[in-house]
Amino acid sequence: MGILGRYILKQVLGVSALCLLTLTGILWLTQALERLDLLTSKGHALSVFIGLTLLSLPGMLVVIAPVAFFIGCLYVLNRLNNDSELVVISASGASRWFIMRPFIVAGLIVTVLMYSATLHYVPMTWRLFRDLITEVRSDVLASVVQEGSFSSPEDGVVFHVRQRARDGTMRGLLVHDNRDPSQHFTYLAERAWIISEADSAVLIMDDGSVHRRILSTQAGEPDETSIVTFERYALDLSQFAAARQQSAPKPRERTMQELLSPAPDDPRWLRQPGKFRSELNERLTGPLYPLVYGMIALATVGFARSSRERRMLGFAVAVIAVLAVRLSGFGAVNMSTNVPAATIAVFAIPVVSFLVAGLFATGLLRNAAAARHLARMSDTISTMIRHRIPSQQLPGDDRSTSAP
Repeated sequence: MGILGRYILKQVLGVSALCLLTLTGILWLTQALERLDLLTSKGHALSVFIGLTLLSLPGMLVVIAPVAFFIGCLYVLNRLNNDSELVVISASGASRWFIMRPFIVAGLIVTVLMYSATLHYVPMTWRLFRDLITEVRSDVLASVVQEGSFSSPEDGVVFHVRQRARDGTMRGLLVHDNRDPSQHFTYLAERAWIISEADSAVLIMDDGSVHRRILSTQAGEPDETSIVTFERYALDLSQFAAARQQSAPKPRERTMQELLSPAPDDPRWLRQPGKFRSELNERLTGPLYPLVYGMIALATVGFARSSRERRMLGFAVAVIAVLAVRLSGFGAVNMSTNVPAATIAVFAIPVVSFLVAGLFATGLLRNAAAARHLARMSDTISTMIRHRIPSQQLPGDDRSTSAP
């Protein structure tokens, strides 16, 4: 690859990386805002909040990377056209392969990086994310020690602490438990603190009372209420902790070996074998789409054009083609969950799309009839725009138009 080829390659990779960082930052911000309650209402440490948001990044990157690469290809091709560099390259007698090679190399780099992520790093981070979120949900200690707020670590249980000292002592504690539909308990204490050992935690309460209310089963009969005061009372908090789910990991959390050869007694495999097949298909074909997107960009806007309207038409065709190809791929993957034969379509869609776009990109399918047809479409769209905006000057038109 010559100097000009390396120059184009750097431009494509640089713009794609910038788009990837921008889109990832936006999505990461939305994820962070959704989990902000871990700090505000759940009371977890900042490290837990950062860990959860960062562990979700690799899964987002493999989805955003093809789109970022497509945007980078369109931007670089449009800039080369605006600076007349494509015209100069074509006039110098360079072949189409000279223009296509940097984009194909860039697509291969993105594809290799995506394969390394989808086959190893993404499943690993999903497993870590699952373990961390399970630990967060089962951590009742972070829910009961919040000062001045009502918190519910489990349906039917409410905790409230008026004040919490630096040494961990809580003052003005209220615990209401109505999980049992036949009787409700309310615990009040002047002081309380938590003693935790291994996987158990005990709430020690001083100078308080227990209010027990037995609901009447007979219509018209009053409920039975009893109040017991105490100097010290111990309440086992482990009964309020959400049980850690020990269910089998999801297909997206499995390694390639586990997807290819699941255990015969795996409960999730026995219930949903099609999910394993569709996940495997997506991992093997998803990284191929950057190559397809790059070839579509070359086929639609990769030729030197002097008319800005025709270039805009090329952008529209490129976006529509990318959406059609990717939606078809998603549909085939979902279909392969229940129809094993759809696996053929899962692999055929990116391969066939790449070959067809490559034929257009090389100019083999750009015959005179197709060019005339696109030219007529472009002229029609331009005429419609001029009639709808008669008093404004159109981009690329040196003459001002007026209403007929």
